[in-house]
Amino acid sequence: GVRRRRGEGARLARASAGDKERFVKGTVAVQPAGFGKSSLRSQLTTPLWILMAIVGMVLLIACANVANLLFARATTRQREIVVRLALGATRLRIVQQLLVESLLLALAGGAVGLMLATWGSRLLLDFFRTPSSTLTVSASPDLRILGFTLAVTVATGLLFGLVPAWRSTQPELAPTLKSEAGSVVGG
Repeated sequence: GVRRRRGEGARLARASAGDKERFVKGTVAVQPAGFGKSSLRSQLTTPLWILMAIVGMVLLIACANVANLLFARATTRQREIVVRLALGATRLRIVQQLLVESLLLALAGGAVGLMLATWGSRLLLDFFRTPSSTLTVSASPDLRILGFTLAVTVATGLLFGLVPAWRSTQPELAPTLKSEAGSVVGG
């Protein structure tokens, strides 16, 4: 025991004034859990990568389905779009309106997805927590998660909303107006 205390005393003598002060105060520097090492982190790395790949595939499938729904909606709105184009609206203005609609859908989906992810991560942490363990990992999203979610939401809203919006503004005006005029006069 005496040698150990002498060794600690020698190290303390060589330490800087700030280190000595921190040692005397007994403070400990703590890092966020994401930067530390734990057995839980090494156990969950591979399953979380697999889960992230599955979520990415589900996102692509959902976006493709929403893009198809936007195509179908644009087809039913073709009369409205043709009338707007005939009245002088530019294609860019109509594309902007349709993109705003798709971005609102994407933002609503992103908000719901963020809520489900927060709930699901808490559930996942509760699954791995044992009554004897003191697992102190926070499942609430930080600014990096919120920023990433917003970026992915806006990117998917623009990417999967742009093609249906652009294609819906390219109808043939004369045939569409003539077919609609016959139905209006007949009705």
